[in-house]
Amino acid sequence: MLLDGKNTSDSLISGTALIKKAKEISNINVKNVQEIFELNKDSNIGLKEIIEEFKNNLTVLLLNITYTINPDIIVLGGGVIKAKEYFLNDVINEFMLKSKNLEKNTIITTAILEEPGVIGAALLAKCKEENCIKTRVEN
Repeated sequence: MLLDGKNTSDSLISGTALIKKAKEISNINVKNVQEIFELNKDSNIGLKEIIEEFKNNLTVLLLNITYTINPDIIVLGGGVIKAKEYFLNDVINEFMLKSKNLEKNTIITTAILEEPGVIGAALLAKCKEENCIKTRVEN
């Protein structure tokens, strides 16, 4: 999904994107997203701007998803979620401020498993193989 008219959500809010931006802006060598948030907390090396941009982009993504398909729940996963204590409450609060009444019912949570997408895809393939779900609608 495009977030700013030209960049995809993955290029703006993934852990890889945050690490790349931190290296470009601050010329620091970080290995993971948690380090970016920790360094921002302890120093003034220009990380606040990319963290605020990240939080804003994640909020916009969640709003776009909610306005488009109005899910009951959105489950967030990936490496960046390992640092959720630094940003997730801010994102959810901003989501609630900007959302319409209907979207306020959407639950935003995080995946418990390390690789939920891979596990979900494997379960879907297994389920299709065992014919436990219909893959197309019959007329």
